[in-house]
Amino acid sequence: MLKLAMLWFFIVLTVTPCFAVEPTQNISGSRENYVLLREYIDRLMTEKDKYYDLCFKNASRALDLSKSELDRRLEELNELRKSVEKDRIQFVKVESFNYKTEAIEHSISSLDKRITVIETRIITWIGSIGAFFLIIQVVLWIWFKKRNSRK
Repeated sequence: MLKLAMLWFFIVLTVTPCFAVEPTQNISGSRENYVLLREYIDRLMTEKDKYYDLCFKNASRALDLSKSELDRRLEELNELRKSVEKDRIQFVKVESFNYKTEAIEHSISSLDKRITVIETRIITWIGSIGAFFLIIQVVLWIWFKKRNSRK
């Protein structure tokens, strides 16, 4: 932009005075198709300025749109992060889970051993009681047989 302004000043200050003597009249004296060089360059510079202003406005608008889109996406990501943190609270850390499950497994294995010992004792008692009654029946049978054979 600065280069264009310097070029414009150079052209206006050096070239225009050369054409200052009636530049708008042609040989026939009509002024229809001719424009002063200064007016032509002024118009070119004005149009270029309008073009660049429009480009800058469009670029600014595009930057604003992209900024608003990025802000929206960032807000969505922040909401997602909050929901993930909320969900993360419901989970248990691996270390504490392993520690607690090891304690539970130890208590379950000790209960299994105790149940096995109790079952063994129950089976032993049932077998002992069954053998006791068997022996009593055999003894009573022999005793009744001897008693009936004496009569």
